[in-house]
Amino acid sequence: MKLQIPTKLDEVTIGTFIKIAKLEQPQDAEGQLDHNIKVLSLLTGEPEDVFLELTPAQLSHIISKITFPKNLPEAKAVNTIKLNGKTYKANLLVTELTAGQYIDLSEFIKSPINNLHKIMATLYLPCKKTWYGKWVVEKYNGKTHKDRADEFYRYMPVSVAYPASANSIVLYTVLVCLFPGPIQRCFSL
Repeated sequence: MKLQIPTKLDEVTIGTFIKIAKLEQPQDAEGQLDHNIKVLSLLTGEPEDVFLELTPAQLSHIISKITFPKNLPEAKAVNTIKLNGKTYKANLLVTELTAGQYIDLSEFIKSPINNLHKIMATLYLPCKKTWYGKWVVEKYNGKTHKDRADEFYRYMPVSVAYPASANSIVLYTVLVCLFPGPIQRCFSL
Protein backbone atom coordinates (compact mmCIF):
# COMPACT_ATOMS: atom_id res chain seq x y z
CA MET A 1 0.00 0.00 0.00
CA LYS A 2 1.28 3.44 -0.98
CA LEU A 3 0.53 6.03 1.70
CA GLN A 4 0.07 9.70 0.85
CA ILE A 5 2.02 11.37 3.64
CA PRO A 6 2.07 15.16 3.75
CA THR A 7 5.62 16.43 3.83
CA LYS A 8 4.83 20.17 3.74
CA LEU A 9 2.54 22.31 5.83
CA ASP A 10 0.78 23.33 2.59
CA GLU A 11 -0.70 19.82 2.53
CA VAL A 12 -2.28 20.00 6.00
CA THR A 13 -5.64 21.72 6.42
CA ILE A 14 -6.72 23.73 9.43
CA GLY A 15 -9.23 20.96 10.22
CA THR A 16 -6.53 18.29 10.38
CA PHE A 17 -4.30 20.60 12.42
CA ILE A 18 -7.07 21.18 14.98
CA LYS A 19 -7.80 17.45 15.26
CA ILE A 20 -4.10 16.73 15.88
CA ALA A 21 -3.86 19.54 18.43
CA LYS A 22 -6.81 18.04 20.35
CA LEU A 23 -5.03 14.69 20.81
CA GLU A 24 -3.89 13.99 24.35
CA GLN A 25 -0.16 14.33 24.82
CA PRO A 26 1.55 10.99 25.55
CA GLN A 27 2.92 10.28 29.02
CA ASP A 28 5.11 7.28 28.16
CA ALA A 29 6.62 5.33 25.22
CA GLU A 30 3.47 3.26 24.69
CA GLY A 31 1.40 6.42 24.72
CA GLN A 32 3.81 8.03 22.24
CA LEU A 33 3.40 5.12 19.83
CA ASP A 34 -0.41 5.35 20.08
CA HIS A 35 -0.20 9.14 19.60
CA ASN A 36 1.99 8.74 16.50
CA ILE A 37 -0.48 6.26 15.00
CA LYS A 38 -3.39 8.66 15.61
CA VAL A 39 -1.44 11.53 14.03
CA LEU A 40 -0.52 9.41 11.00
CA SER A 41 -4.15 8.36 10.62
CA LEU A 42 -5.30 11.98 10.68
CA LEU A 43 -2.58 13.13 8.26
CA THR A 44 -3.13 10.35 5.73
CA GLY A 45 -6.86 9.71 6.10
CA GLU A 46 -6.10 6.01 6.58
CA PRO A 47 -7.64 4.04 9.47
CA GLU A 48 -5.42 3.47 12.51
CA ASP A 49 -5.52 -0.29 11.82
CA VAL A 50 -3.30 0.26 8.77
CA PHE A 51 -0.53 1.55 11.03
CA LEU A 52 -1.07 -1.05 13.73
CA GLU A 53 -0.04 -3.70 11.19
CA LEU A 54 3.36 -2.08 10.55
CA THR A 55 6.60 -2.95 12.29
CA PRO A 56 8.23 -0.35 14.56
CA ALA A 57 10.93 0.17 11.91
CA GLN A 58 8.33 0.84 9.20
CA LEU A 59 6.46 3.20 11.48
CA SER A 60 9.68 5.01 12.37
CA HIS A 61 10.51 5.40 8.68
CA ILE A 62 7.10 6.94 7.94
CA ILE A 63 7.29 9.28 10.92
CA SER A 64 10.77 10.45 9.87
CA LYS A 65 9.27 11.83 6.63
CA ILE A 66 7.06 14.24 8.56
CA THR A 67 9.27 17.23 9.28
CA PHE A 68 6.93 20.21 9.09
CA PRO A 69 6.02 20.40 12.81
CA LYS A 70 9.68 21.14 13.48
CA ASN A 71 9.92 23.64 10.63
CA LEU A 72 7.04 26.09 11.03
CA PRO A 73 6.93 28.83 8.42
CA GLU A 74 8.16 32.31 9.14
CA ALA A 75 5.28 34.34 10.56
CA LYS A 76 4.81 36.42 7.42
CA ALA A 77 1.17 36.71 6.46
CA VAL A 78 -0.21 36.67 2.95
CA ASN A 79 -2.65 39.49 2.21
CA THR A 80 -4.58 37.74 -0.57
CA ILE A 81 -5.32 34.04 -0.89
CA LYS A 82 -7.20 31.86 -3.36
CA LEU A 83 -9.18 28.95 -1.99
CA ASN A 84 -11.64 26.80 -3.94
CA GLY A 85 -11.72 29.29 -6.79
CA LYS A 86 -12.55 32.21 -4.48
CA THR A 87 -10.30 35.12 -3.59
CA TYR A 88 -10.00 36.41 -0.02
CA LYS A 89 -8.29 39.54 1.19
CA ALA A 90 -6.97 39.89 4.71
CA ASN A 91 -7.50 42.61 7.23
CA LEU A 92 -4.58 41.88 9.53
CA LEU A 93 -4.55 45.20 11.36
CA VAL A 94 -6.56 44.93 14.55
CA THR A 95 -7.00 48.70 14.59
CA GLU A 96 -8.92 48.52 11.29
CA LEU A 97 -11.38 45.80 12.32
CA THR A 98 -15.08 46.52 12.44
CA ALA A 99 -16.84 46.24 15.79
CA GLY A 100 -18.31 42.90 14.68
CA GLN A 101 -14.89 41.52 13.75
CA TYR A 102 -13.41 42.78 17.01
CA ILE A 103 -16.15 41.15 19.10
CA ASP A 104 -15.90 37.85 17.22
CA LEU A 105 -12.09 37.85 17.33
CA SER A 106 -12.19 38.61 21.07
CA GLU A 107 -14.24 35.44 21.58
CA PHE A 108 -12.29 33.19 19.19
CA ILE A 109 -8.90 34.25 20.57
CA LYS A 110 -9.76 32.60 23.91
CA SER A 111 -9.04 29.23 22.28
CA PRO A 112 -6.87 30.12 19.27
CA ILE A 113 -5.99 26.62 18.11
CA ASN A 114 -9.53 25.24 18.25
CA ASN A 115 -10.85 28.41 16.62
CA LEU A 116 -8.12 28.93 14.03
CA HIS A 117 -10.58 28.56 11.14
CA LYS A 118 -12.95 31.05 12.79
CA ILE A 119 -10.12 33.53 13.37
CA MET A 120 -9.13 33.23 9.72
CA ALA A 121 -12.75 33.67 8.59
CA THR A 122 -12.85 36.87 10.66
CA LEU A 123 -9.64 38.22 9.13
CA TYR A 124 -10.00 37.04 5.50
CA LEU A 125 -13.02 38.36 3.64
CA PRO A 126 -14.22 37.40 0.16
CA CYS A 127 -13.48 39.83 -2.63
CA LYS A 128 -14.52 40.14 -6.24
CA LYS A 129 -13.10 41.89 -9.23
CA THR A 130 -15.36 44.49 -10.78
CA TRP A 131 -15.88 44.66 -14.52
CA TYR A 132 -13.24 47.41 -14.70
CA GLY A 133 -10.63 45.37 -12.82
CA LYS A 134 -10.75 46.77 -9.29
CA TRP A 135 -10.92 44.38 -6.34
CA VAL A 136 -13.75 45.03 -3.89
CA VAL A 137 -13.74 43.35 -0.47
CA GLU A 138 -17.10 42.32 0.97
CA LYS A 139 -18.03 43.88 4.29
CA TYR A 140 -17.76 41.63 7.34
CA ASN A 141 -21.01 39.82 8.03
CA GLY A 142 -21.39 37.56 11.05
CA LYS A 143 -24.16 35.65 9.23
CA THR A 144 -21.81 34.44 6.48
CA HIS A 145 -18.92 33.87 8.88
CA LYS A 146 -19.82 30.25 9.72
CA ASP A 147 -19.89 29.14 6.07
CA ARG A 148 -16.51 30.77 5.44
CA ALA A 149 -15.07 29.27 8.65
CA ASP A 150 -16.30 25.80 7.62
CA GLU A 151 -14.69 26.19 4.21
CA PHE A 152 -11.41 27.32 5.78
CA TYR A 153 -11.56 24.37 8.23
CA ARG A 154 -11.81 21.90 5.33
CA TYR A 155 -9.53 23.49 2.74
CA MET A 156 -7.19 26.20 4.06
CA PRO A 157 -3.61 25.01 4.49
CA VAL A 158 -2.00 25.62 7.85
CA SER A 159 0.88 27.27 5.95
CA VAL A 160 -1.49 30.17 5.19
CA ALA A 161 -3.35 30.22 8.52
CA TYR A 162 -0.37 29.99 10.87
CA PRO A 163 1.52 33.14 9.80
CA ALA A 164 -1.59 35.30 9.47
CA SER A 165 -3.09 34.23 12.76
CA ALA A 166 0.26 34.40 14.57
CA ASN A 167 0.73 38.01 13.49
CA SER A 168 -2.85 38.96 14.36
CA ILE A 169 -2.93 37.14 17.68
CA VAL A 170 0.36 38.70 18.77
CA LEU A 171 -0.76 42.17 17.69
CA TYR A 172 -4.18 41.75 19.32
CA THR A 173 -2.62 40.53 22.58
CA VAL A 174 -0.07 43.35 22.66
CA LEU A 175 -2.72 45.98 21.97
CA VAL A 176 -5.12 44.69 24.60
CA CYS A 177 -2.38 44.21 27.21
CA LEU A 178 -0.64 47.53 26.64
CA PHE A 179 -3.64 49.69 25.81
CA PRO A 180 -6.78 48.04 27.20
CA GLY A 181 -8.56 51.31 27.85
CA PRO A 182 -8.05 52.92 24.42
CA ILE A 183 -8.87 49.72 22.53
CA GLN A 184 -12.03 49.13 24.53
CA ARG A 185 -13.01 52.80 24.21
CA CYS A 186 -12.82 52.49 20.43
CA PHE A 187 -15.76 50.15 20.61
CA SER A 188 -17.61 51.47 23.64
CA LEU A 189 -20.53 53.85 23.42
